Amino acid sequence: MVRVKHQKSGRRNYYQNKNSNVSHTTSSYKNTIQIDQHGFFVTFCSSKELFVRNEVYNLLNRFADQLFGAEFSDEKEVETADLDDLDSALENEKDKLKSSNKKVRRFQIVKSGAKHSFFVITTLPILSINKLTESIFDTTIQAKEQHSRYIERLLPISFICKAYDDDLRQLIIKRKFIDQLLSLDTENSTVWFDVQAKKSNNTLLKSSQLEEIIIGDLLSRKPEDLNGKVFKHTEKYIGIQQQMASMLFRSVSVYSLRSFILFIFGCTLAVVLMSFQYEHKLSLFNSPRLMLTLPALSLVSVCGFGAALVGLLYPKLMSPDDHTSTLDDSDDTIQKSRICKSLVIFVGINHLCAKIPFQSDLHFSIIVVCLCIGFWWCFDRSIVAFTFSSVLSLILTMTTEILLRAGALEYTNSDLYLKTCVPCLTFAGAILTIQITKFLSQNNQSLPSNIQIQQDHLHNE
Repeated sequence: MVRVKHQKSGRRNYYQNKNSNVSHTTSSYKNTIQIDQHGFFVTFCSSKELFVRNEVYNLLNRFADQLFGAEFSDEKEVETADLDDLDSALENEKDKLKSSNKKVRRFQIVKSGAKHSFFVITTLPILSINKLTESIFDTTIQAKEQHSRYIERLLPISFICKAYDDDLRQLIIKRKFIDQLLSLDTENSTVWFDVQAKKSNNTLLKSSQLEEIIIGDLLSRKPEDLNGKVFKHTEKYIGIQQQMASMLFRSVSVYSLRSFILFIFGCTLAVVLMSFQYEHKLSLFNSPRLMLTLPALSLVSVCGFGAALVGLLYPKLMSPDDHTSTLDDSDDTIQKSRICKSLVIFVGINHLCAKIPFQSDLHFSIIVVCLCIGFWWCFDRSIVAFTFSSVLSLILTMTTEILLRAGALEYTNSDLYLKTCVPCLTFAGAILTIQITKFLSQNNQSLPSNIQIQQDHLHNE
């Protein structure tokens, strides 16, 4: 007789068994969104849909278990100590798997028909959907913790119908539609409401027509049908405009703070690098001539404005995959450690250019170029950052060359030696500034997208 040791519970199966009999699906449309379903509409900007699915399942199940209890409360764990042999343990596990496949999951993902989005149907009551969503957002705001990396929007959907007048009117007259509004906790008997309609890929129904249907139905209902409550329509778009104004103000303040921090960083770094060069009695430029002079303070300010400009331009060039990778590495400790390492290596490259002699200019140029490429490979590895830094270094090199041709500047050492320093140090400095920009902007990436969503809504109206 063999006694089976206690084992950990198997991995939860979040996917619906294809042989299970689900009442709200059909054989031809079982994986697509259907009428009379309810759940959550999820959008995401990542191309890794499998990761998004797992994240949605984990997020919804975790909060649903806290609010409504375990998904299968009648399921009892079998004590392995009571099993006499290995055969009975295997049979028990086999029966357990068969019974679990026949059960309908609390959340199940189906196709929405649009790219970078899907719909999550649920067996929870309609009134529990909003409660679950509010719990997720309240916990996130109060604890100030990030619960998702890939989810862009999580919208609770209570009703689904076809976009026709008759279907909409039949949906509105349902008792479930009013029960959802009556469940709101209000201090008085007056319930203020607003209707925000948005449509796409539909030329049969206008947004204003949809508003008239809903507003007319709610205002025409008697207080007896509404449990003594009275519905009143608020002024149109006041809430949206106030929200857009606050988001714009917040976005401007975030960009201003980021630019100021990068300006101070660029000025400080320029002073440090210039001090290293003066210690070695090596200056990039000789005494300038006439009106095209660039004093030391002006050169420091130019470096500061350049760092601030990189911080403003680079986030506009980031692709959705770059935003996703930034969210993946959103740990502050890891980001700060990476920035410190890149700063030390960048100062080391400048130290190399200023103090270590080489046998020839070609040898020096090859070493510095390889170090800059390795610097990019260790700390960024994105094509956008490489292209952006290369273009920036090329522009600065061309500007320096034009000033040399005009006679405004003159090198004090070998031309090839110092002409290599300018583009390579600019390239490495741009990569370093990009890392700091990612760290400063990782918590504010949703502001531009939210503002654009609100502007699109007003434009459609």
